[in-house]
Amino acid sequence: LAKALQDCPDAGILWADDIAHAPRPNRKARSLEALKRCADDAHVVVAVADLFVVEGKHAKARKWLDRAVALDPDLGDAWAHFYAFA
Repeated sequence: LAKALQDCPDAGILWADDIAHAPRPNRKARSLEALKRCADDAHVVVAVADLFVVEGKHAKARKWLDRAVALDPDLGDAWAHFYAFA
């Protein structure tokens, strides 16, 4: 995954996978790095919303999921997370 991120540093789906598989203490830092690289990628936004769900910050998670669906209305993963959260 590290090699893929070096080759494609703006690939949001890779950053989302990196956030999901990072050790728990590193997830926040990885999400900040991902948002710097590709803030308008729905995959990254969904990954950040999942972090808020795990932390119990449901209002923030809802806002981030709304943002993800607005960024890419054709992304089924964003809709799945949105409806699973509701």
